[in-house]
Amino acid sequence: MPSAQVHTSVNLAALLCGLGVGAGLGLLHAELWQPFALGFAFSTLSLSPDLDLAASVRVDSRKNWGLLGGLWMPFGRLVKHRGVTPFVRGPVVLLAYLSVLVLLVRLMGWLVAGALSLRVPVVVVHPVVVGWGLLGVMSAHAIHVVLDGYRPWDWRRW
Repeated sequence: MPSAQVHTSVNLAALLCGLGVGAGLGLLHAELWQPFALGFAFSTLSLSPDLDLAASVRVDSRKNWGLLGGLWMPFGRLVKHRGVTPFVRGPVVLLAYLSVLVLLVRLMGWLVAGALSLRVPVVVVHPVVVGWGLLGVMSAHAIHVVLDGYRPWDWRRW
């Protein structure tokens, strides 16, 4: 298993190379590559498959959350290490857990805003932007698990 630094270096190098090739071929459109690159970088730095170790080991991706890193400890207790690592289930479970966290924070914000009679803005994001961001998250996750020894042709692992 490569170290966290190797995972981060390989993922970011792959992102830079991919963006460089895309730019060289004239294939990059800002509305597509920006959300992809942000999702990829976010997944590499803060949504690593190793967050399932957050309850027992201080992993880099948990450290990158700063004071909010403790929010990943229940995830580490709920999911055994490498329990949801594979290519599709892993990012889906991580994003579902993150969505629950965001929803809880948003709900608390609405409750506080309602108590103080404040208006809470609603952010609407175009589905294409969300899709390319999710593709970036899934791509970074796939590179990480391939480095860990998982192989895409083993369909039972998906």
